[in-house]
Amino acid sequence: NIEPAIFKNHCCNYYSTITMKLSRMDEEVGRRQSSESIEKTSLIGAIEVSDFRDSGDDDSVPSDTVRRGLVPATSDDYDDEYEYNDRLSSKRKQKSNGENIPSRSRNEKDGGDDIDDDCCGGVLHRTLLPDDGISFRGYPLVEGSFTIKLLKFIFITFLFIAITHVIVGKLFSDRDKTLQLWHIWVFDGDLIVRDAVVVFLVGRLWKQRGIDHLAWVGTAVLANVYFECQNFVPFLQHSVTLFQMHCVWPWELWAFVVVLIPSVGALVAAHVIRAHQQRILLMKLMELALCFFFFVAPLAPSSYFHFHHWYAGFLIAMHANFDVWWSRFAMAWCWGMYMNGIAVYGRDPVLTCEYAYFLTVDNRCPYVSCYLELLEEMKKHPENHTHVEMVPADWRNCSSEGYLP
Repeated sequence: NIEPAIFKNHCCNYYSTITMKLSRMDEEVGRRQSSESIEKTSLIGAIEVSDFRDSGDDDSVPSDTVRRGLVPATSDDYDDEYEYNDRLSSKRKQKSNGENIPSRSRNEKDGGDDIDDDCCGGVLHRTLLPDDGISFRGYPLVEGSFTIKLLKFIFITFLFIAITHVIVGKLFSDRDKTLQLWHIWVFDGDLIVRDAVVVFLVGRLWKQRGIDHLAWVGTAVLANVYFECQNFVPFLQHSVTLFQMHCVWPWELWAFVVVLIPSVGALVAAHVIRAHQQRILLMKLMELALCFFFFVAPLAPSSYFHFHHWYAGFLIAMHANFDVWWSRFAMAWCWGMYMNGIAVYGRDPVLTCEYAYFLTVDNRCPYVSCYLELLEEMKKHPENHTHVEMVPADWRNCSSEGYLP
């Protein structure tokens, strides 16, 4: 039995002891949280300062770096708390394992590969619209870098074709005078979109910044000016067909081609060397082989083959796909040639009338019913008819008669 006074004294002492222990635990937790917060702040600051210094700007961090947001002071400076914690955890692991923390290069920060960030480079390569997403009053319209760049590429292609068509129609006579904009939209629109998607994928445009900047668009404009200036040079006004090359081309045009060979050869060699340096030459050759197999091999053997300059621009542009200035220039020039060809003459089929003839006969269009009846009659009684189907001129014989593709 314990007297009440003694029992009360023991309870008071026990309560005081528990209270002191809880208080000490609270202080210890507070110290740990404060220490961890300081560690986070210093570590993230050190990381960003290291990135800033290693980018090649200066050996010291400016005094207003924190104020301008280059060095985050706390996790509040990050848009995403998970990004902050993930990066902090990753850097801690690397630090505990004794690994060097890699810094981001300027090119990685800017999203470019070999674009000058000086005054002129910044102006020439500043995109009109953002590459990461488009929103209206806070509501996203389109998001995702891949989608944005593809849509900008397609939209600029159609806009460029429309503007070129209008300008050429008012200033030049060497064009398809029956071609109208709605013809291009209705009959060629889906094919233009397919061409753009192929060039976008094979040309690695999804890895580069969008094409809506002065350097790319300006080069395409120069290509259009060049092809329209051919109206004032008589020997350049010839097509690339076997019959034209063998029987019609003047010597001045052949000399012009010979002069172009060193420039084109140097550009091809530069692409080959760069692909070899990056150990992707075999992959590039595979791309060339596949494109030849799908886009050239089925068409080239035909006597109706016509190497339209929209077709040349399409084939060449997709393979000038390195993110360096001379490769981007070549792609923009070739795509400008593609847009000029469609704006002036339409996206005429490579197999010319052979393709149109196939569609007409295959669909049994009524406006050729008489012709189709004649063909049926010829099959039944070939001895009574001397009429022959459409036959192209033999390119080997310059005096031969027939259709000239």
